[in-house]
Parts: sequence; structure tokens; C-alpha cells
Amino acid sequence: MRPASQPATPAPVPAPSLSRTGRSVLVLPLTLILVLTGMSALPLVRSNPRLFWSFLSAAAFLAVWLGFLTRSLTQGRRAIGWDFVPVKSHYIQAMMHFSIYSYWGYYWRKVYGEAPLILAQIVFLYTVDMLLCWSRRDRWRLGFGNIPIVFSTNLFLWFKDDWFYLQFLMILTGALGKEFVKWKRDGRLTHIFNPSAFSLSLFSTGLILTNSTQISWGEEVATTMGRAPHMFLWIFCVGLIVQFFFSVTLMTLGAAAALYVLNLIYTHYTGVYFFIDSNIPIAVFLGLHLLMTDPSTSPRSGIGRLIFGLAYGVLVWALYWGLNLVGVPEFYDKLLCVPLLNLSVQWIDRMVRAGGGAKLEAAFMNWSTRKLNFAHMGVWIALFTTMLFTGFVGQSHAGSHSEFWRKALAEGRRKAGEKLFRVLGYQVDGGSASAANELGVLFMEGRVVPMNTKTAAELFQRSSEAGNIGGACNLLNLAHYYHMGDPAAVARALDRIEAAAGSDTNGQASFFLGMAYANGEGRIRDSQKALAAYTRACDLGWRDGCVQVAKLRMFGDGIPIDTAATVAALEKAYRAGDLMSAYFLANLLRTGNGVAKDEARAVELLKKACDGGVKEACQQLQSAGR
Repeated sequence: MRPASQPATPAPVPAPSLSRTGRSVLVLPLTLILVLTGMSALPLVRSNPRLFWSFLSAAAFLAVWLGFLTRSLTQGRRAIGWDFVPVKSHYIQAMMHFSIYSYWGYYWRKVYGEAPLILAQIVFLYTVDMLLCWSRRDRWRLGFGNIPIVFSTNLFLWFKDDWFYLQFLMILTGALGKEFVKWKRDGRLTHIFNPSAFSLSLFSTGLILTNSTQISWGEEVATTMGRAPHMFLWIFCVGLIVQFFFSVTLMTLGAAAALYVLNLIYTHYTGVYFFIDSNIPIAVFLGLHLLMTDPSTSPRSGIGRLIFGLAYGVLVWALYWGLNLVGVPEFYDKLLCVPLLNLSVQWIDRMVRAGGGAKLEAAFMNWSTRKLNFAHMGVWIALFTTMLFTGFVGQSHAGSHSEFWRKALAEGRRKAGEKLFRVLGYQVDGGSASAANELGVLFMEGRVVPMNTKTAAELFQRSSEAGNIGGACNLLNLAHYYHMGDPAAVARALDRIEAAAGSDTNGQASFFLGMAYANGEGRIRDSQKALAAYTRACDLGWRDGCVQVAKLRMFGDGIPIDTAATVAALEKAYRAGDLMSAYFLANLLRTGNGVAKDEARAVELLKKACDGGVKEACQQLQSAGR
């Protein structure tokens, strides 16, 4: 026996360990971390070192978190688990988002190329969601809710590959906001902000403050949806499905109605459109269907939801104006206001109840919720149908065509030049060869934007390579006067011009072909071929063609001098508006060299030329005392 004076040896305490159930549960986040790590081997990811390290960094962050969680669970001997809880609103929204991606991506293939990166974000968010839950609670609810959060975020803002780690941070921010930023509402603790709108707003603010929009695809995402024909109708039909199941119609209806009225007022007083190519931009239209209509973060009352929607429309309109005023890309308008509205929902509901809204809603108590929603949907269908068939939205909208803004610019309408420039830019991004030519002309003119011959040459070359004869002619003109443009591209442009000259209908191609033969640029110099091409251009009404015919007939250069033909060409050029031709014609009529002398007509022509700014004509009139 041990002496009584010696203390008894304590029994060994077993080391803390995680239960077998807990270990099996943690296999799930570990598997997703390995999947995310494996996705870094995709060719798309490996081709960009910064994108590759973004994936590895995200996976490493999750692995470290999992390590800390495992240690915490081991020491605390907590039993964790998960439950499969599918929520109808989540999987229906996910399907509706997917349909938007499918249709949009067919017309902007970068969307399809982005699919692996979107999938990586979904894997990342599911892992974050379960680790965050188990760090604070024992039961994780597995469902489809993370998919619409990622889909909704990417429908409005992507970061370019070099900055893709910010995409993971944006997704993480949405999850943290949903978990930690909460309030009591109707006696229940719930998140305040729409998760995707919360992170989109914060990161949009960061991009604005740092003037870093260029590191994202924000502007391209906001505009390329318009490339898909009937995209407004597609989004509308998708929205109807969501509205049918979740009674959020009044928010969409209120927002659209507010924008409808505000734009009608603006157009009435200015003669132009506020939102350039549509009275409701396509990305805003998407936002009022699938961004601000989250039932969890919107008012409970019907009238409150209507007010919420009206406020969204007004705020989008005001933010677009304000952002444009300070030189910030306007596509942020639909993103910045949603968290502000989320903060207002309890106040809106209280205001509705205090203001008699409860009594008004009680008047419809004999209507079922579904029947009332059908009534709201009927009003929304009627409003959208009106907007679509009157050209208020959609590709038939006058503001989507450059002709409208050219006319507005000629009339001196407010910001018409800026909006013409932007419409042409959208069309160029969409692959329009004629728009590239028109935009190049704006850079050559220097009225709407500062003159930039280098950019003009690039746009003319792009237009020419796409088969536009106007672009080919302007590229040739730029090469002639400014010695700019890739020689090979200029040669191809001339080939196109010569091929088109035989079927020329306005004289442009024939004129530039004549210029090539006259100057020996890209063609062996040949005055006879130049004369033939210039004559064809003149006959088709191209004024400068008539001027060149007159010069060749007047001065020869291998062409027999023909005064009668010279006079006929000068007459055509003068009647087409060339006042220098009036001056030359007047000299022929005064001298009677090869033509009947006509002093009175000559003086009349000199006066018109002088009034038009031809100094030589003014000097002749002064010397003749007239």
C-alpha cells in the first residue's frame, strides 16, 4: 500500500477529440476546398498568374478557417451537423437567373467563358456559409440560397481576371453582412440587407472612390445585355414567374411606373431621352426584377412594397443624373440605392400602418393573397405592354439609333453630342461596322470629342475590315492626307473600294478609287481610269467627283482639255454646294475661253462665292469695283 501521506495519482484525462459524426461532417467543407483548389488547374485560370493565385489564396483562406474550426470543435466537444432545407424562393430564383445567363451569353459569349469562375464562386460561398455557421452554431441549413446570391452578384458586376480576388472578397462580404448585420423585425432577428446588393453597393462605392471602374467589367455587363434581341421581353417573362410565386409585383410595378413618369416629363421638356438608348436601361430593368425584389429585405405590406418600388425608381433616376454630373459611370445607379432602401423598410411599414394604409389594405381582405397578386400582375402586364409597343423600351426605341442623336445634335439639344458618342460606342462594341465608321468621323471632326486621328484611323480600319465601304473610303482618305493607317489594311480597303465601285450608288467609292488612280496610291497612276471613276462619282451626285473632273478637263494631265466638259462639271459641283467651283466657273464665263461669255452670270457667281468665304472671289469683285 501507498503511504497515506502521499497524494493519490490522478486518473489520466483523455485528450479532447472530435466525434466521428463531427469528423464526417467536416469532410464536406474539406471536399469543397479541394474542388476549389483543383479548379486552379483549369486552363482559363492557369493562363493568368494573378487569377491562379486568387484561387489558391481563396482555397488557403478556407483551409486555415477549417483548421481553426476543427480545433475549436475538438476543444469544445460540440456536435455539429446539417439539414437539407430547400426553399422554393431560392431554387426558383436560381433557375430564373440561369435563364438570363443562358440567353444573354448566346449574344455575348464572354458570359459562357465566365461560367467556371461563377461556379468557383458558388463553391467558395457554400464553403464560407457552412464554416461561418459551424463557427457560431451547431446546425447548418443546406439549401439553394447561395446560388442566387452568386448569380445575382455576377449579373451586375465582375472583376477582371487580374483582380478576381476582389470577386471572392465581394462574395465573402455578402455572406458576412447576412450573418452579422441584423435587426429585430416583427419580433424576429433577421438580416437587414439583400446579401448581393449589400456587397455590390460596398464594392461599387470603393470603385467610385478610387476611380477604378476599369478593373471591372461593370460597364460591359450593364450594356451587353442589350445585344440580345427581345431581352426586355425575356426579363419580363422571367420576372412574371418570380412574381407569380412570391407576390413581389408591386415593387417592380412601382419602380417601372416611377421611371415611366419621370422620363415622359424629361422628354417633354427637353426633346431628348434621359437614359440614352432606352427609357429604362436594360440593366436597370433587370435590377427592378431580380435585385431589389428580395421578399426578406423589403416591406411586408402591399402599399409599403409599392412605395419601396417607387422609391427605387426615383433613386435610380436621381443617381444616374448625379453620377453623370460628377463624371462617374452611371451603371452604378441601380446598385447604390438598394441597401438604403433595405434600411428604410421598417420605417415604410410603420408609416403605412400609421397613415391609414392598414385600413386600405383591409378593404381588400375579402380577396385572397393570390387573387390580389394576380390583379397587380395584370396592371404590370398592361404597363409593360404599353411601354414595349410604344417603343418606350426595347430595340425599337428611337434613342438606340444614332440618327436620332445626330438630329438632336444638329438642333442643339442638351447633351446630344455626348449621347451620340455613347450610342455609337455601344454599337461599335456590339460589332457594328457602320457605327465604327461614324465614331471615327466624330474623332476626325473634333466637335463632339477632341480630335484624335490615331483613334479615327483605328476605327476606320475596324470598319473597313468588317466590310463597310464608308470606313474603307475614310481610311484611304486618312492615309492620303495624314499618312496614317496600316499599309496592308489600306491596300485591302482599296481592293474593297474598287470591287464596290461598279455597284456604287452614291459616288463615294468611285471618288476614292479615282483618287487612288490620280495620285498613284495603291494603284499605278492612270489619269484615264481616274477620270472614269471621278466621272461616275460626279454622275452619282458626289460633289468632289465633279470638282476633280473639272480639274482634269481644265488642266489636262494626260487628258484632252475640254472646256465644255469642265463647265458642265463645275456647274454640277456648284449646284451641289461647292463655292470654289462657282469662282472657277465665273472666271471661265468672264473670259469666254471655250464658252459663251456671260459677265452678268460671272458677277453673280463671284458674289455668291464671296459671300460663302472664297477670298479670291471677293478680291476680284473689289478690283472690278463691284
